[in-house]
Amino acid sequence: MCLGPSLYGSAIRKPEVLRAAGRYLDIIAINYYSAWTPDQELMTMWARESERPFIITEWYAKGMDSGLPNNSGAGWTVKTQQDRGYFYQNFTLGLLESKSCVGWHWFKYRDNNPLDLSTDPSNRDSNKGIVNWQFEPYFPLLRAMRKININVYHLIEFLTNNKTYI
Repeated sequence: MCLGPSLYGSAIRKPEVLRAAGRYLDIIAINYYSAWTPDQELMTMWARESERPFIITEWYAKGMDSGLPNNSGAGWTVKTQQDRGYFYQNFTLGLLESKSCVGWHWFKYRDNNPLDLSTDPSNRDSNKGIVNWQFEPYFPLLRAMRKININVYHLIEFLTNNKTYI
């Protein structure tokens, strides 16, 4: 199975890029930032133009309560870890509405150590992980993720059978 490179930025809005990718890839990998909720029309275009399913390979929100300054990175900045959880739930429900989305990957597992200056500056000082740099979990985020993840198949069934509620 070939995912190819992750498409991001303006490339995800260009039908010609999706058509070209669809000729060579089995699944289209997308890094999706700058949206609180996935754009249904945009996701429909990805599938239509590529004639392939897609996977969201990067997305996240940063919490201001993490102790990190959150100066770098493309993700949303929210007040709390609970708000990060709400973002996860909202965004995931939007992905589940698309029949072409085959999965998602939160970027990233662990926050970088802000004292380690050898790390990539784009990841050094921001709350992107589901655990901090000392491997301590952000429990409000994890609880919100779990609520969606353990119910994903029931949610897909509901969203499929109840389109009038969306």
